[in-house]
Amino acid sequence: MFMEAIGASGVMIGLLATVRLMSMAAQIPGAMLSEHMGSRKRVWATLAITHRALWIVPALLAMLWTPGQHWVPLAVLAAIAFSEVLGNAGGAPWISKAPSLFRG
Repeated sequence: MFMEAIGASGVMIGLLATVRLMSMAAQIPGAMLSEHMGSRKRVWATLAITHRALWIVPALLAMLWTPGQHWVPLAVLAAIAFSEVLGNAGGAPWISKAPSLFRG
């Protein structure tokens, strides 16, 4: 309803629903990043804090939005997409606790 209220098209609303599923592919680079960095906690904390901090962007845009700002739905979509990618990338460092399989 929020996206409809700010003038998002049906395609943008559909993309918003798709973003969550497509961002699951970020779990693989997230796992590789945590293997490369060595500190799962640091990788997870950075990804999780940034992911959650991005939640404020749609709220701020909603408060500052005025009719005629056609870029706002796209900005909300971009913020949510980036947040979802970071959130899914942080999943692998969060649940892994096994020693590295890729180190010699």
